[in-house]
Amino acid sequence: MSERTREQSADALLNEISSAFEGVSRVGGRSWTDALAMGHMGVPHVTFPVAHREDDTTWLDVANDSTWDPSPNFGGFGYLDAIGYRYYLAAAMYRAVRERDPSELAWRIELPFKAKARRQHLSRWILTRSQHEVALKVAAFFRDEMFAQNRDYEFDEWQRVIESWRGVDVGAS
Repeated sequence: MSERTREQSADALLNEISSAFEGVSRVGGRSWTDALAMGHMGVPHVTFPVAHREDDTTWLDVANDSTWDPSPNFGGFGYLDAIGYRYYLAAAMYRAVRERDPSELAWRIELPFKAKARRQHLSRWILTRSQHEVALKVAAFFRDEMFAQNRDYEFDEWQRVIESWRGVDVGAS
């Protein structure tokens, strides 16, 4: 695949992410700062050094915030509730595709394979069918990118994400 074709594919995927997650908010959900506090101290809503501004109004604001780190050393995706997970997942996928840099996203969003952990995670699952399908497309996009770049470990990582997300029962679009 040529570089131009990959760029076109990335642009189309950005549009799909925007469309699938349009109107998604984190109102009523756990913020990123709370998730970091949970990971660091085990309690939400504590005085915590600002890790990311909390004045965002859309997940796209987060994706465009250069101070937001979607791959912190503690906290993050594992400590979000369902509302926060969907909100920050959209931001992380959008930024990763736009910058063509998945960083540690695969590791952060892979669903657990062990039954108990998987059931616990899926009990908080609120992605719509279209959001789920876009997430699979993002994973396939990066798997293919890693294959093209001869990055076998990262290819395998993205393949595991795809396998972990396949077969998840999701609601209607």
